[in-house]
Amino acid sequence: MEQYTDEDELPCFDIILTDGSNNGANFRFENDPADPYERTNVIERRGLLHIRCTVREIVHGHWSDEEQDEATLLVLLFRFDTDDPGRRIKHARIKLAFSGPSPTHPEPEVARLWPDKTYNVFPTTRTEIVCNGITGSLSFGAEVGSRLSYNRAKTVKRELQSMGRVRGSADTRGRNYGLHNSASWALMENPDIRSGIPAAMQCAVLVRRRALEEQFSATIEVTVAADLLTAAREWVRGVFSQPGKVDPILFDPKRPPTNNLRVYNERTRATLGSIKLDDPSLTDITLRNVWHAAEKHT
Repeated sequence: MEQYTDEDELPCFDIILTDGSNNGANFRFENDPADPYERTNVIERRGLLHIRCTVREIVHGHWSDEEQDEATLLVLLFRFDTDDPGRRIKHARIKLAFSGPSPTHPEPEVARLWPDKTYNVFPTTRTEIVCNGITGSLSFGAEVGSRLSYNRAKTVKRELQSMGRVRGSADTRGRNYGLHNSASWALMENPDIRSGIPAAMQCAVLVRRRALEEQFSATIEVTVAADLLTAAREWVRGVFSQPGKVDPILFDPKRPPTNNLRVYNERTRATLGSIKLDDPSLTDITLRNVWHAAEKHT
């Protein structure tokens, strides 16, 4: 467990959700032997922290009419929940890495992703008042019995803004050369209100493939940082459990599109490289869910 320390708060610890960790060992998702390709449930972790990753959309096609490279659109939904209002997830890191069918075959390239770069979410403003004072005195001696004093204070009022952050980037993993073969995201809470990271994020990756019609795979690793008490209890539970296992997602370019979020016709699949990933039907972020109709009057 990796330790972090924030100002005015007890340390918190990373809980790594991957097949190499005992922490959160009660989640276990493997590929179905009867149908191993493109499973929907990627990670389903239940406990003090509920972490889920599901596949919302997989579409295979071509990059463009002019280029013969193939392309794959992958849309993933991540959910972060706790079983107690007193618990919270301070930040989360997501790593998505693609691999070819063998080391001798070219890896898929992460051409575009969304969200990309760094974005601020849920900004808040607070007022801070700073008072700077200067006090001085001058004595003329005990026999004189006279004293001169000086006191001056300056009050400064300023508005400070704080916000949570979401950061996405295309990365190169496992080597120090070549094109990007992975994507990563980080979600960070607003440090002022300390209400945790967003409850859900739906992100999209557009992969470019030069190995035509070859199967490939993707591995997903999620790391979350929780408060000290939650992390300690999760660690104790993990020590007495068997490690979980998360199989990579296996992709078959010959499979039809899922068409869960949109319908992809032949023209769209032939020019998949031009699709807009920031479309609200594909990518979204939810700070919290509020059921307005839950309050009823009788």
